[in-house]
Amino acid sequence: MSIIKPVLAITAAVTLTACGLTESDKTNIAKATCSTIAETRNLDGAMRLQLVNEARLDLGEKLYTDDDERLIGLYQRGHCTDLTLNNEEYRSADLAYSLDLLARWEAEVKARIEREEEKARYAIQSMEMYGPCPAKSDITSIAIQALKDGETRHYNFLSECSKNS
Repeated sequence: MSIIKPVLAITAAVTLTACGLTESDKTNIAKATCSTIAETRNLDGAMRLQLVNEARLDLGEKLYTDDDERLIGLYQRGHCTDLTLNNEEYRSADLAYSLDLLARWEAEVKARIEREEEKARYAIQSMEMYGPCPAKSDITSIAIQALKDGETRHYNFLSECSKNS
């Protein structure tokens, strides 16, 4: 809580001494907020969100309602001040961040699907070679032969058979 006091003191002083905030005052409030976030390495998400929203209230901006992960992503890309000021650069960076997240998630899903398809292909090949699951007494010798032949995926299939039988 003691970290918030300097930011609040700065923003309160600026708010009380002027009828309206100049662009310089607004930028200083945003920079002070971002400096506090930067220097407090173990700050939890709720506190980061609180700092940004308190600054936005002082600036007369709408509250930030997205999650901490997005805030961190924008901060890491150098858009903390823009985010706090709620300006166009922040919204552009936010859109770019969203597109980047979407591309990463899409790549992860494609990779997972490819892995599952590969497992299914090898399971089908293994079943064609060994039947649905060989008799438990035959699994060990067939698995050893599969390893000798460099067929680790068939070995994995046979290992699953032994677990399930």
